[in-house]
Amino acid sequence: MHWREANAPREGVAWPEAVAFCRWLDTRLRNQGHVVSDRQLRLPTELEWQQAATGGDPEHTHPWGPDWAAHALNAEGTIGRTSAVGIYQQGVSPVGALDMVGNCWEWCLNPHDDPTAFALEGDDKRALRGGSWITDQVNCRAACCLIAAPGYRNDDVGFRVCLSSPIAGY
Repeated sequence: MHWREANAPREGVAWPEAVAFCRWLDTRLRNQGHVVSDRQLRLPTELEWQQAATGGDPEHTHPWGPDWAAHALNAEGTIGRTSAVGIYQQGVSPVGALDMVGNCWEWCLNPHDDPTAFALEGDDKRALRGGSWITDQVNCRAACCLIAAPGYRNDDVGFRVCLSSPIAGY
C-alpha cells in the first residue's frame, strides 16, 4: 500500500503485524539507547487507550469533550480515506494525543473480555478502539469498541504505539 503522507496512519494491519512492529521498534530503539530498560514500546491496553483518549475524565465522550464536533476528526467519510496525523488539532485529547477517534480503528493489546490478559499467542478476539474515517459519530466515541479476530484487516484498521512500563509476562 502506498501512503500519501509520511505521517499518515498505516492501515490494513492485522493484530499480529501490529504487535510484531511494536516489538521490532522497541528492540531497534533499545539497541540505539533510546528506550530505557524500565520502559517498553507496545500496543496500548484498552485501559491505557481510554486514558489517552479522555485523560480519565468520565464526562469526555470524545477526546475534546462531551459534545460531538464534526470539525474535530476525520469521520463519516468526509475525505474518503485516512488523513495525515495532526490535521484535526481541535480533536486533541486532554493528554495531547492526536486522532484518538476517527481516522482508523486502533488495535489494543489485550482481548476485550479480559483487560488483564496480555498473551501474544492464541486466537482470542482483540479490541479495536476509536472508530475510523468511515464510521459514524456513534462509533467515534471514546467508549466505543470493535471486537475482531487477530487476523482481521481492513483499510480503516491500524494501530498506535504506546511507551509504557513493561507488563509482566509480555
